[in-house]
Amino acid sequence: MTRIISFLTTIFIALQSLFGIGGMTFGKVTIVPEYDSYPVGTLSIKAVLYNGTLRPIEYFPPFRLDTWDGNEWILVKANKVPGEEVPLYVPIELSRLTGVEQTFHFFRYDPLIAGRYRITKWLTGNTVSAEFRIVGSAATLTTSNYAYPLNTEVIQATWYNGTEQLVWFGPSFEVEQWDGSTWAAVEPKEPVSYPAVVYPLEPFQSMNHTYGLSYYDVEPGLYRIAATYVVEGGAGSAVTNAVFELW
Repeated sequence: MTRIISFLTTIFIALQSLFGIGGMTFGKVTIVPEYDSYPVGTLSIKAVLYNGTLRPIEYFPPFRLDTWDGNEWILVKANKVPGEEVPLYVPIELSRLTGVEQTFHFFRYDPLIAGRYRITKWLTGNTVSAEFRIVGSAATLTTSNYAYPLNTEVIQATWYNGTEQLVWFGPSFEVEQWDGSTWAAVEPKEPVSYPAVVYPLEPFQSMNHTYGLSYYDVEPGLYRIAATYVVEGGAGSAVTNAVFELW
């Protein structure tokens, strides 16, 4: 049996070196992100957790997000939902020489600005990490809280201009709901008109703004405000989103 395992191991290493099987590293547990970098405003990334060892491992569902400040890794704190209890996580088994795709959602974090980040997964008795970058600059929109009661009529949010140019935005916006696979527009109960005004936002400055929900029929779930802005000297307009939850 030992000879068979040794022979299969040799074959696996040879094939891996020739063809790069699945991004797996023999003898190690690794996380491989789908891409090395993502644009500002990214709300989730996909990665594969590989077990390149000859024995099963166990991993846990949650993950930790850190950012590099130039000297050390700093924890990025998530926005906790009021009244939410920490669930009891049960380890999940991953067979030897296999991989499983994972999706890491950032809905409960403030918008990730450009920089270097690291996701960490907990294994039984160990951890495994993978780095990625958020690149580019953009204007971001963040709600003052992550979760609100269902009868909330006004959402307070903050615009931040992460560019080196003047940014302009208006009062108009759309509400979208996460249906489990995609964001779907929530239609207002009646046509909504907005005043013909725009607000200037200086580089690297922030501004508070309110968004009304009274025109929308909503139910408990995950939502986002989609608002358009224009960067001075830029080509066309762009959209930024603020994610929140109604409960």
